[in-house]
Amino acid sequence: MKKILKTMIENILYDVVKSLILFLAGSTVSFPLLYKWIRHFQFPSWAVIMISIGISLLVTLIIVELYQYFSKRYSRIKRIDSDYTILEKETSFTYEEKKCLYRAKIILKMNKNNVRAYYGEYYWSGSGLGRIYSDKPNFQVTYLTQRTRYIEYSVVLPRAYNKGEIVELDLIGEMHDGEGRFSPYFSSTVNTPTKKLRIILNIDQNKYPISSLEKECIVPGESNHANAQDALPSLSNNRFIWEISKPRVANKYSLNWTFQ
Repeated sequence: MKKILKTMIENILYDVVKSLILFLAGSTVSFPLLYKWIRHFQFPSWAVIMISIGISLLVTLIIVELYQYFSKRYSRIKRIDSDYTILEKETSFTYEEKKCLYRAKIILKMNKNNVRAYYGEYYWSGSGLGRIYSDKPNFQVTYLTQRTRYIEYSVVLPRAYNKGEIVELDLIGEMHDGEGRFSPYFSSTVNTPTKKLRIILNIDQNKYPISSLEKECIVPGESNHANAQDALPSLSNNRFIWEISKPRVANKYSLNWTFQ
């Protein structure tokens, strides 16, 4: 996550500098042309200069605004230097009162040579510990840091993988909540360039009926009112599946619900 924040700041500064250069270049080029054209009209010299400056600034501002508009259609984070790209990630959460089950199936494609680990993180709001392990042999999960209930971990791969190679991970998490402190939501934050994300929620409606369910896309730097939030129907066959094609890096995709 620190790498992503650093890249966000670098890219924002890069866009600001590029916009300033575009603004200065546009003003320098447009002012002489406008001045030469406007001076043919019967205006005093001072009026010709002021009109030329005004129109030049207006044209340049329009160009800069158009540039920023089209730039925002693409994630600033897409330039992030990542060891791998996630071709597909499926995360599922199965709710039980005392112990919930998390599972992540991830397909990685290496962008560099000699890649030896996958890095992930999770947050568990329940009263007990949440532990993750690999369902495949020779994939070792190592915990890196823990800040309150926010945990970062790495998955050490069986060998070093090179650029273009593909590896599949299958991670399982057991999330304990003996005191019932769990907050009813399940989310996935995109920390690495990802082609496809699938979020699955499993809740037995006979045991744990819910009254509402909604999905939300949280975009960094935007107010909650600007985020996409849609009401959803009840779970079908005790399951809801949310598929996101080309999710944006740094966005958080969340399912929130309320128990009856």
